[in-house]
Amino acid sequence: TTFFTNYSGRLGDYTGVGLGAFQNDVGIFSHIGIVANYARTFKFGFNSSITLGLNVIPFRRSIDRNDFTAEEFNMLPMEGNDDFLVQVMPGISFTFGNFNLGVSSENLLSFNFSESDEDDTSEDKIFFGHASYDFKFHSAKGTFLEDGLLRATVYGKSIPDFDTQIGGNLMLDIKNGWMQVGYNSFYGGSVGLGAKLFRTFAIGGLVELGNPGDFEGLGPTYELIAAIEFGGKRNNSGFAGPKKKKKKKKAKKPVETKEKESININEINIDLFPIRPRDTVYIRDTVYLNNKNLPQDKELREKFYGPGEVNDRYMVVDSIEGVDYGFYLVVNVYETTKYFRLFMKYLNQKGLGPKYFYNPANKYRYVYLKRYETLAEIEEARASDYYGRYDGESWILWVRKSSK
Repeated sequence: TTFFTNYSGRLGDYTGVGLGAFQNDVGIFSHIGIVANYARTFKFGFNSSITLGLNVIPFRRSIDRNDFTAEEFNMLPMEGNDDFLVQVMPGISFTFGNFNLGVSSENLLSFNFSESDEDDTSEDKIFFGHASYDFKFHSAKGTFLEDGLLRATVYGKSIPDFDTQIGGNLMLDIKNGWMQVGYNSFYGGSVGLGAKLFRTFAIGGLVELGNPGDFEGLGPTYELIAAIEFGGKRNNSGFAGPKKKKKKKKAKKPVETKEKESININEINIDLFPIRPRDTVYIRDTVYLNNKNLPQDKELREKFYGPGEVNDRYMVVDSIEGVDYGFYLVVNVYETTKYFRLFMKYLNQKGLGPKYFYNPANKYRYVYLKRYETLAEIEEARASDYYGRYDGESWILWVRKSSK
């Protein structure tokens, strides 16, 4: 039986930390300790990264007196009766687009301070390897699968003196919850279900049904989990799935960040640049608001000129001096140059190769990721978070005529 609670968070865009406490009872032993976790991602290329992780686990191991009478307990050997140990569990993960490959060790280093020596020999090391692929539902807009993903994982675990465990699972993660099925050669089949409530709370469970070939007849294993998220934006996983866009109220005029003058470029975070499409009043060319000049295409007419919430994501102008016709995936707007330059540098550091144009009509610089010829192309790019490369806010600007 194991009880585990922890808090985890992020430091900047590429570093994660966590701290937890646990109690684990197995056989006659009881373990009580903490888990300190650190992970760091290093980006290379557009869609690739390496993540290094480390768990450091100091814990106390003792024999559970409740399992014995006083006479039986006194007959037990004192060795291992009350030890303080530290285990170090490192791991490395490679990500290439939607594909992930990783390896870790549960006890690469294990030191017994009570005995002043290493607790495990080189023959006792446990290794774990996995490979996974995410299938993202880019074309599921308007359905329950919107912003969801299906993750397929296979893995293997090498345990000294035991058969190597192999297994796999499928996890479907959607806006309001997740479900999963899997199989492990030792624990048997498994099924899990979870729900995300109020955008900040998640609760779920997993049942491993047990292996029919297990001669000890240990039966099923049950796991229960509850999680709560405090403040900030969701990461790309939410509790188990993709980031969800949060609604924001419109502002009456453009707002620029009032940060301290001294900014460390190496620590630039997207939160330093809060100007989003709903924070800005955009100028439409009113000549196109009469029925004669509205687009003939029904989809273009409804999305770029129709009323309602969806219209905040679709903006249109007749023309902008020096800008070609097309649909622009815009990610920010700036009036002054200071934060514009910082944001451009931030996007370049992420390997996105941003572009921009200046609109003399409102004196704003529009930062965009790419120009598209058709609405279908840009909607697919936006729905997929620019194919997994940019998870910040974005909106679509349609320039109806080229102007040189």
